[in-house]
Amino acid sequence: KNLNKSNETDDLIGTTKSILNSIALINDSISQTFYLRKTAKVFGIQELDLQKALSREMSKSNFSIQKTRPSDPLISEFNLIEIQKNYPEEVQLIRLLINYGSIKITINKLTISIANFIILQLEKDSQYLSINFSVEVFNEIFNEIRKWINRKNLFSIDDFLNHNNEKFRIISAALVGETHLLGSWEEKDIIVVQEQDILSKVTKESILRFKLKRIQERIQELLMELKNEEKDNSLIIKQFSQLSMVEKKIQQSLGRIV
Repeated sequence: KNLNKSNETDDLIGTTKSILNSIALINDSISQTFYLRKTAKVFGIQELDLQKALSREMSKSNFSIQKTRPSDPLISEFNLIEIQKNYPEEVQLIRLLINYGSIKITINKLTISIANFIILQLEKDSQYLSINFSVEVFNEIFNEIRKWINRKNLFSIDDFLNHNNEKFRIISAALVGETHLLGSWEEKDIIVVQEQDILSKVTKESILRFKLKRIQERIQELLMELKNEEKDNSLIIKQFSQLSMVEKKIQQSLGRIV
């Protein structure tokens, strides 16, 4: 009996530690608090004790913010907090693809999976706009999803959590379970909504934000090129004008969505 009780205690400790590891991967403090309370209730553990254990876990975790110089060109792909801060539009698209990629939505009377819609919307502008992600592992995930879709394979969160690519497992573990979306991306105006109810709206907004960031980056590049007297300024100005118009249209569309 004592041996059985010891085994049960060990199992309980192991399970609790595993859950804390998962909670440590969640970047949003509100979500962390919610899951801590739920865990404390299920296992009959003081929430304060779990909070202390979580703090210890996060302090030794590989996902805590690393001290990087502002001039560093690359951000570690496993530094998820820093990635979220620098590339929120990329994280949002990948989170949608991992969590809801195979779910079908209806947009403009067309019923299509979220993953298919995102891919089509990005690829149609690929001639004049870079659709590559800044974070390399996001490109790998995006290309993997494209392969699945080309083979007409359905996929779910579990396919990422159990993927043989360790980086996929790490990213998906960090993004899974965040079943709410911040209605406004500005911290001063946060509205929590149920994501499943507004997937079409969220998907369109996320694609627009991704494109907007790419357009703004390209506009900055063109401004730098204008300083080079050896280049054809008339062509650069034409591209600048066209992209500025597209930027304005996207800003207007986002205003209507949000």
